[in-house]
Amino acid sequence: MDHTTTSPGQCACAAALVLKASAAGSFAVPVAGRAGQASKVSAKAAAAADGISITDTEAYARSSVDVTGQALHLIAAAPDAILVAAAGSPASLPVIALTQNGYAGHIYLTSGVAANAFLKLGGPAVNGALAAVGPSLVYEQLPDSNPSKAPSAAFMPRFDAKFGVAARSNFAAQAYDSYSLIVNALPAALAKAKPGTPEFRAALRDAIENTKDFHAMTGVFTYGPDNHSGLGPSAAVLVKIVDGKWVLVQ
Repeated sequence: MDHTTTSPGQCACAAALVLKASAAGSFAVPVAGRAGQASKVSAKAAAAADGISITDTEAYARSSVDVTGQALHLIAAAPDAILVAAAGSPASLPVIALTQNGYAGHIYLTSGVAANAFLKLGGPAVNGALAAVGPSLVYEQLPDSNPSKAPSAAFMPRFDAKFGVAARSNFAAQAYDSYSLIVNALPAALAKAKPGTPEFRAALRDAIENTKDFHAMTGVFTYGPDNHSGLGPSAAVLVKIVDGKWVLVQ
């Protein structure tokens, strides 16, 4: 599960949700990979807006097998909480190292870990960690009022039936949402140009950019000339890892 992606919009939503939920005055941040760098940037922006300090950042390679040194530096910085800015399996390394070295504070994870494979890899060491993930990962636990529940309920059971619940992740939902956004934009594009032409590609792009209030598994998409992420606060929910399962924090 190393090849995972999160959009800038998801990174920003996840970072804002984590900082808001933590009530922490200070964070330390271990960082790995491009997804981690994006999460770090979003976290710093959200922290600055909320008057939260970043006491330490520790970089490590995605190919690392041991991050004990970085973990000890993070603990020494005495933050109120730690945000692991990494995606996929590399995100488990700091959590395991922090747990093994006696860190007792809260550990937060980004949407880059939103796959059941992460739970298996991290094992008992990741229990108690909190993460901001896409709603589809825990769609059964969402209130009926959540805009992502209905789209997720239409897709995720089919995904689980074909690949197994152990394979569930936010990434399949993101891929299907991308397809759904294109399908939603096609009628407007087809009304303006013939498929296969430069004019059609431009029309399809414009139709996607004009998408408003599109309810999907990842969140509610509203695009615009200055907003090509399209996602708002609905793109992330807070979960806690309890006995190797994602549990929605109400």
